[in-house]
Amino acid sequence: MMYGVRQVREPRSLGRRMGDSVIAAVCTVLMAVLCIGMLWTMSHVGQ
Repeated sequence: MMYGVRQVREPRSLGRRMGDSVIAAVCTVLMAVLCIGMLWTMSHVGQ
């Protein structure tokens, strides 16, 4: 979060920041899907 303060005026930093946010969102969604899948399988296997 700190590195983007000085590069706000550069056009490349905006695209790079959007790319980072997209990657972070994809990783978050993947982790959420994995967690939900593990909980679902554990609940069904436990029964």
